[in-house]
Amino acid sequence: DKENRNEYVTPMSSDVNARPRALITGAAKRIGAAIAEHLAARGCDIVLHCHLSLSDAESLSEKLHEKGARVTIMRQDLSKIDELNNFFNAIPPCDILIHNASVFIRDTMDNMESEVLEAQMRVNMMAPLLLTQGFAKQLPKDRQGSVVVLSDGVMGWSLSPHFFSYAASKLSLDACIDLLATSLAPAIRVNGVALGPTLENESDTSEMFERLAARSPMKKNSSTADVIRSVDYLLDSPTVTGQTISIASGMQLKTKRFDPLS
Repeated sequence: DKENRNEYVTPMSSDVNARPRALITGAAKRIGAAIAEHLAARGCDIVLHCHLSLSDAESLSEKLHEKGARVTIMRQDLSKIDELNNFFNAIPPCDILIHNASVFIRDTMDNMESEVLEAQMRVNMMAPLLLTQGFAKQLPKDRQGSVVVLSDGVMGWSLSPHFFSYAASKLSLDACIDLLATSLAPAIRVNGVALGPTLENESDTSEMFERLAARSPMKKNSSTADVIRSVDYLLDSPTVTGQTISIASGMQLKTKRFDPLS
């Protein structure tokens, strides 16, 4: 249905180079994998970045091949900043970059250690900036590029003093979205999606997620479908850049945050 086809999806044609290609970091599992499957179904070829989850990436690659996508697996430790200069030399040209990979280590201002702070800054802030720089250099001159940063919703589960260095790293990258959008226009648009609590980790419980949902104005948590809809909107909107969509069920609302009765 041409009328309902999203703009970033190029119709299937004999020219395979006409298909858009999306690089998704941390794509082997969870939200990254869901985005990869969705974009493949919409007509994108995919570059799956992974680090320790190679077997999961290989399994996902098989699923994406079944959807007609050409798939490249790129294994890279994003904390090794010096190696990122050659990242794009090993993969085909990409039109879309989704920053999904992150490191999450719990600490507070009282017990924060320099090694933990550096580890999270490297993966959560420095690597996305350097990968975006490389993405801009490799983007074909005749293609429009789009970068989407997945971040945390303000006053959500993890942007708090209880996760100090993680929050500092994610807030640092969020603050760069406007700067990146300005620097890379008009060839590349840069936007963000700020998630609330979405998927439980191994250390989380259902009861914990229920309490978080109850704290939000909308009384619900984010879902993977919410993330995909937001990514679709940003990829489809040629005049939207430098924006962050919050899908944190209202946890970002300042009046909610400072309401003594909430």
